[in-house]
Amino acid sequence: MQWSEKNTAHRWCKWHVLERVNECLGSKYTSNKEFRDNFHLMLNEMLTIDEFEKGWAALLKQYGLEENGFLQQIYETRDKWVKSYFKGVFCARMTSTQRSESANHMLKNILSPGCTLHQFIQQYMKLQYIRDEEENYEERRNKLVSLEKECSFWLN
Repeated sequence: MQWSEKNTAHRWCKWHVLERVNECLGSKYTSNKEFRDNFHLMLNEMLTIDEFEKGWAALLKQYGLEENGFLQQIYETRDKWVKSYFKGVFCARMTSTQRSESANHMLKNILSPGCTLHQFIQQYMKLQYIRDEEENYEERRNKLVSLEKECSFWLN
């Protein structure tokens, strides 16, 4: 199969989006744990587009941010960074920059600069195993939620 631009899904790294949110919202984001937790919950736990849309509107209303220019701007590009808009998009196990940067940070914390190649490989393999387990857990959880919704549709 030949590569085609029209078959490519372009996504933004969530880590970079959150960095921009932090930069543009300032203390509303950094100092207000409840707001930050709600924002992250909406990004990480919303399973459907409808859930995201309702959650986004409620979040803006709750914190009086309906007129915030930055939030209006990122909302317009939500299909690039909101997880619920990617459902069913095959990513060939591609990871975001966040995961790559996070892995670098974690490895730097557990390895000394003078470690042997063998030590590096052992630690990297442990890190990869943990990441694979987390991803497998999320896939199983999403399949269960989809199955529950499908079953409830047929039972109602």
